[in-house]
Amino acid sequence: MYHRKKGRRLGRRPDHRKAMLRNLAISLIEEERIETTVTRAKEVRRLAERLVTYAKRGDLHGRRLIVQRLGNNPDAAEKLVDDIAPRYEKRAGGYTRVLKTGFRRGDAAPTALIEWVEQELPKRKKKSRRKAESAESGTEKNPVEETPSEESLAKDADVEQPDAEPSSNAVADTDASAEEEQAAAEPEAEVAKSVPDADSIDAGDEPASETTDDTES
Repeated sequence: MYHRKKGRRLGRRPDHRKAMLRNLAISLIEEERIETTVTRAKEVRRLAERLVTYAKRGDLHGRRLIVQRLGNNPDAAEKLVDDIAPRYEKRAGGYTRVLKTGFRRGDAAPTALIEWVEQELPKRKKKSRRKAESAESGTEKNPVEETPSEESLAKDADVEQPDAEPSSNAVADTDASAEEEQAAAEPEAEVAKSVPDADSIDAGDEPASETTDDTES
């Protein structure tokens, strides 16, 4: 009976299962992100996090345990001790994450992405509602460009147009005004002719009407 047994069999013999998990752990250390089935990702996570704990010890015994578990792979062991382990000095466990990515094409096995957890991002400070409204009201709005009106466009067009020939309506208006001026000047000339000159009156010339009156008397 399968009671009180840790780990997953993964459909492999013990030696094959150990070699597969070792290869997955080496790939995770070198690439820092791999995609596999969900069950394999959960199983290799146990091995990878234990190796990080050995690397954080920083002693010779820890390095020997890492090399032993990785199958005498000094490059992967060196990267784990010198590069990956220092990232998690202030972190007590939980060095990897497993993200489900869907299903594998062919046998529809559920797949997942396992990767190292990076440093935590700083928490963003939430702005209060009043500060956000004051910031929005204080921002200057972009000035709106005024579109020229039709009257201003017409005036500009009149100014820019060159001197053109007078139209027929303008010629008719000038002719009518000239005729009116001429008609107004004719009665003034007739009145000026009927009135005697002041020089003739001073010389003693009398009008013809007075001479006729004297002869009758």
